[in-house]
Amino acid sequence: MSLKNYKQAQEFLAGTQRAAQDAEQIVRAEAEKLANCGQIYPIKTIENGHQVTRYIGDSAATFQQFTLPGRKFTIDNPRRGGGK
Repeated sequence: MSLKNYKQAQEFLAGTQRAAQDAEQIVRAEAEKLANCGQIYPIKTIENGHQVTRYIGDSAATFQQFTLPGRKFTIDNPRRGGGK
């Protein structure tokens, strides 16, 4: 391999790595936006021949319908000055 071809290969590899890093940053930014949007989204990929579904988004949105409203209570303990 000549020096010229080696330099071209290095430049190509560096460009490919920069493109991959840029794509990762874009995906992370989109995931952060979706994390607190009040919805959940399926992401389907194929890994080792199997279809894998992962969900990203606000996990509280999924279980919000099952949560009870918060309750407020106080403990009356006369020994600690809370008694009436």
